[in-house]
Amino acid sequence: MWKYLVVIALLSLLGTTTNVARAASPAPACLNDRSPDRLRNCALALEKDGKFAQATLVMQRATDLNPSAANWRYLGELAARAENFETACTAFTKATAMYGKLDPQAALFLKQTKSGYCQQAQFYTLEGTPAPPPKLAKFEPPAGLLLGLSAFPDALRANGGKLPALEQLGGPLAVYLTYYPLIDPATASSNLGVFPREVAQAAREAGAALHLALEPKMPLSSITEATLTPFALAARDAELPIFLRFAGEFNDPVNAWSRDPALYVQKFRLIHDVMARVAPNVAMVWMPMANGTDCLTRYFPGDAYVDWVGVSLYSVPFLNGDSRFSGENYNPLEQVSGIYNCYSARHPVQVSEYASSSRTVGLGDADYCDFATRKLRELFWGAALKLPRLKNINWLDLDMGNTRQNISKGASRQNDYRLLEVPCKLEAFKGLLREPYFLERLNTRLSTAPAPFPVLAKVGMRGAAYLRLAAPLERVDHVLDGKPLSSATVAPFGFTLPLNLKVGNHSLELRAVGKGGKLLLSKVQQFAVK
Repeated sequence: MWKYLVVIALLSLLGTTTNVARAASPAPACLNDRSPDRLRNCALALEKDGKFAQATLVMQRATDLNPSAANWRYLGELAARAENFETACTAFTKATAMYGKLDPQAALFLKQTKSGYCQQAQFYTLEGTPAPPPKLAKFEPPAGLLLGLSAFPDALRANGGKLPALEQLGGPLAVYLTYYPLIDPATASSNLGVFPREVAQAAREAGAALHLALEPKMPLSSITEATLTPFALAARDAELPIFLRFAGEFNDPVNAWSRDPALYVQKFRLIHDVMARVAPNVAMVWMPMANGTDCLTRYFPGDAYVDWVGVSLYSVPFLNGDSRFSGENYNPLEQVSGIYNCYSARHPVQVSEYASSSRTVGLGDADYCDFATRKLRELFWGAALKLPRLKNINWLDLDMGNTRQNISKGASRQNDYRLLEVPCKLEAFKGLLREPYFLERLNTRLSTAPAPFPVLAKVGMRGAAYLRLAAPLERVDHVLDGKPLSSATVAPFGFTLPLNLKVGNHSLELRAVGKGGKLLLSKVQQFAVK
């Protein structure tokens, strides 16, 4: 049965995507006005009356006459409220480009919060052949995504020295993340040495790697080879793979090491050289906060000094704890893609720390489990389908609403990032473990991996879809040659091509259905069986 091959019709390699058009609204009387200001005022009045579709028409006219960044932005807001997502996408894209020249921070905010109105749908196969880069970096798997989880000394001791996830997940994961201060060894106390030996030992015994966030507790100018050597010796003697993230999130002005990019680069290179000479089991990780599209070249130490490039990001129900700004359209994959596009051709990429929040203290303490699991799947499955060189994600399993762990944040920013003790997130994560692409062990080699819907594929192949939607999704229907094939409600929205497909041309349609049965987006892929 595997002799049959699916061949995408040459004229339809990319398929077709349809954003569903909205019903036309009666034209408001002010539409023929020639003054952009009066038209904008008319749009404001229509918005106040809840007539969003009419307000969009009027603001489109105002923007045609005066295509300013502010007008494009307001047009996008109106179109989004009218659920005219195609117009909203165009307007916010125009506004973002214009603000990029006027106000980069406003442009970044728009990109992060409004790009979700640009709906997408793409077909993939889960049975492609992995194509590793010409040269693998240290500890880089040829294909697949290493799964990681935080492990803190206090929790380790409370668990009898055992790593987290052993009971909940049935075994260890590939990488364990912990934090440790870089201190002058001359001042190290007997209780706080120069290296996290407990966590390293537990990870080594589990056959896992250690992801170590090393944060300077001394001025960068005070870091010398002499202060680094005891740490390097301890890292070498730990006898396990170590991802060493030195002074991460250097683009956050809160961090003292952010203030002198040249000095930061100098010290990163020094640490690389010491580790290369003393502790060859260390891979150097350069890790900013996710920041949209900025490559942060002022802080980049150079390809010769970096093994992996990382980012940190989180998914929260409300941005900065402000209930006026939903985190729903803040797509985690979009936040990674800026740095990914800058560096993935030369380095593997990791999400050095990530978590999605299911509860925000100070905002009613409501349960946002649906949000948290949706964002979890968006990142992990989005990475698997679209970013093949994103090869490690580490979950920060922490309750910021716990008074011991809130790190002095205000109540509205204390999020529950736990994974293992929140059933909805734990079950979503367990779903990843059933897929070979998500690696629970180091040195695992895959024979298949996600890839774009292939020119040649076996009948019976398992497929998936990447979706970015501007409105809540109820289900995805897959329709083959006009007849229902399958439905799915969560990423990766999988389907399987039947084994008995006849020779000839076929069409596969994806229908993204929202609340009330409303069609949000459709995608048609033409293919043939030969």
